[in-house]
Amino acid sequence: KRIEAALAAMFPADVALALCSLAAADARDLWPAERPAIAGAVPLRLAEFAAGRQAARAALAALGQEPVALPMGPDRAPLWPPGIAGSISHTAGLAAAVARQGAPLG
Repeated sequence: KRIEAALAAMFPADVALALCSLAAADARDLWPAERPAIAGAVPLRLAEFAAGRQAARAALAALGQEPVALPMGPDRAPLWPPGIAGSISHTAGLAAAVARQGAPLG
């Protein structure tokens, strides 16, 4: 909770933040449109990707959005639903996602 509060304090109130531990993520939960991005990936990359997508869907839910696939675009960035701006990041053991309706996050 301390990490989540510190991260949330960095963003305006209209930005939803969600965290997911790599240990809690399961690559089997990825949507079919997301799977090509991690085909042949090593286990750590699979966990990072799955945790990031899980956190992103939780951030979308906090905005009242339905869960959707978040495939990787040609620049390797997640493809967010129309009208949503967001970002996914990960570090040792943890993935974080932020999202909001409207303007890009920066």
